[in-house]
Amino acid sequence: MKRRKKSDYIWPPAIFVLALALRIWNVSAVGTAFYANTLSDASTYQVWAFKIVNGLAYGEPVFQMGPLYPYFLALSFIVGLKAYSVLILQSIFGALVAFMIYMIARRLYGRIAGIISGFAAALYAPFIFYDGLILSESLQIFLVSISLLLLTWKPKREKWWLAPVAGILIGLTALGRATILFFAAGLMIYWLVIYWGERRRKHPYRHLRMAALFAAGVLLGILPATIHNMAHGDFVLISSNTGINFYIGNNGNSNGTYEEPKGLDLFTDFSGRQIAEKRMGRALQSSDVSSFWTGEAFKDIKANPLRFAWGLAIKALLYLWHYDIAQAESIHIQSYFSPLFRMPLIGFGAVFIFGLAGLLFYRADDKRWILILLLVSNIFGVILFFVLGRFKLLGTLPLLISFGAGAALIWDIIRQRDTARLAWASVVALIGLAILFLPRPLDRNAKDALVFNNVGIYYYFKNDYDGAEKWYRMAAEISDNGSESMNNIGTVFYARDMIDSAAAYFQRALMADPASDKTLLNLGRISLMRGQPDSARYYYQRARAVAPFGTSADEALAELDRTLSADSTGRAGVAGASFQTLYDRAQRFAGMGRYDQAEDMYLAALRIKKDDIAALNNLGFAYQAQKKYPQAAEIFEWVLRLSPDNGVAYNNLAGTLYQIGKIDSAIVLWEKAIKLDPSNSQFARNLEFARKKANSQ
Repeated sequence: MKRRKKSDYIWPPAIFVLALALRIWNVSAVGTAFYANTLSDASTYQVWAFKIVNGLAYGEPVFQMGPLYPYFLALSFIVGLKAYSVLILQSIFGALVAFMIYMIARRLYGRIAGIISGFAAALYAPFIFYDGLILSESLQIFLVSISLLLLTWKPKREKWWLAPVAGILIGLTALGRATILFFAAGLMIYWLVIYWGERRRKHPYRHLRMAALFAAGVLLGILPATIHNMAHGDFVLISSNTGINFYIGNNGNSNGTYEEPKGLDLFTDFSGRQIAEKRMGRALQSSDVSSFWTGEAFKDIKANPLRFAWGLAIKALLYLWHYDIAQAESIHIQSYFSPLFRMPLIGFGAVFIFGLAGLLFYRADDKRWILILLLVSNIFGVILFFVLGRFKLLGTLPLLISFGAGAALIWDIIRQRDTARLAWASVVALIGLAILFLPRPLDRNAKDALVFNNVGIYYYFKNDYDGAEKWYRMAAEISDNGSESMNNIGTVFYARDMIDSAAAYFQRALMADPASDKTLLNLGRISLMRGQPDSARYYYQRARAVAPFGTSADEALAELDRTLSADSTGRAGVAGASFQTLYDRAQRFAGMGRYDQAEDMYLAALRIKKDDIAALNNLGFAYQAQKKYPQAAEIFEWVLRLSPDNGVAYNNLAGTLYQIGKIDSAIVLWEKAIKLDPSNSQFARNLEFARKKANSQ
């Protein structure tokens, strides 16, 4: 046996420590009160996890999304971890992934390649970025890395348990991202092919046994989700969002990334159930909703199969782009929030070129086919739906493992001054650079503007309208279109009760994109507020025409057909008004300081949607403004029953109890608020003030 060098005991901990330090630095810079942790999937996971902890139902009985990460979060909360601690735990996962990449690369390619790959993984910017977010990718990469470590192990004696354990880990990963099942299928086919080629040799059934045990492990990993869904009366293997995701990525207007089709509001109707049931004219099971959207996608595919084939090719190009396509979060603006990302970290471009060189051209044993299968299956699984930067992280894993081999190979060619091989390497490198950096049929500025808008939305929901307007204007500056940014600026002025300014920005948004249903609906609301029902009808009809799937325009038009006779105070004639109209009126009255009238409108709105948390909170504030503290306390208690994981609700109730002299109760509530959201400095200041008040009495 070869004796290990002393340095072999230094490199693994060095890789782990560097990876952990960089990730904790990033987490400490941004914390959990961060725009990317309050939007899209990150917000959904947190709400779902708190519901699990408190024994409350979330969404539909059948899983709408992969349940792996929400249950991981819930378990973390149950054992006493908070969101910030979860990010530290994910940082440890990320450091362990870098260590495992070192181990796998060393096995397949040798000591030097392993060291280079390990440090590359520690410094890989997308891994650092996503390890610091409340998203499932960190856990997925960790589980798949363990599985690869088992699958590439070469024990002296055969260990039958390696395949099923690796399969269970892949099955669990599928509960977070079901497309990993393409890798599982490819790996089983790979073993079956080897079995067929070796069936006449001694012990021909070894690979057949591995395939069977691996498949059993995968099924065991996904079985809890399937049983849960069947227990709720529907056969759904993992989650019911497959159909809507397939439609998003393959409808006639798709650009290959995540963009909501016109009229779909997946924030309020996550799976597209409302539209599906409206079209079908009956109540649907979750599997039926998924099938409906799959069918809608296939209608577009059959109508233009060449467009579908071209769309797959475009998505493959988007996957291999050096630019990390964002959904709500973006690595490209992380330097605004984390000084670490102002440093020269390793990006996808370098990993693609060196990793592909190592994967294809470095001499290694047949187990490298496992890495190739993971890369190919990830590309296939992503382009079958839509491309996002975080979706291709699992495909980056085999490239990082082979990164060191590719770097060593290229260095060896340069060192030996092998002209022929150097020429071939140069040609391959140029092809790789062309693949990475040639223009794509996607407006990068529009994608960056989308993220700036998301940051603005984060500030908007914090009622920081100045911060929201700043980011919306930044989005407008870089966008070639700017419609959404102008529309969002209009909503800021609308919230400030500056109706004329809001209308002006909505008109600018409409000029930039005449087919924006959101802008048309906003202009319709403005027209109603100005007492111009004919103008409102015109805008609502245009909104319905450009977004035939949508239900908002239909609801607005139905409201117009009702008889409204609201007087100048707004106290009369609310019987036929919709929730949105009543809520908007209440917001305007509150903005003008007319809290008694706002109270009436909020109460009327809540008769339509009795459990709307935003309306309840604002009603509580209206009561507080009128010094109706007992009524305010009752409302905030109601909010807490609906959302027991809501730190803001504890803070609101605590503030109300403080006003009526129940300082001890307020202190208890503020302590609970801080436990739920330790990063909120306002909660801490309120608690400190209340304790000083209690001590002085």
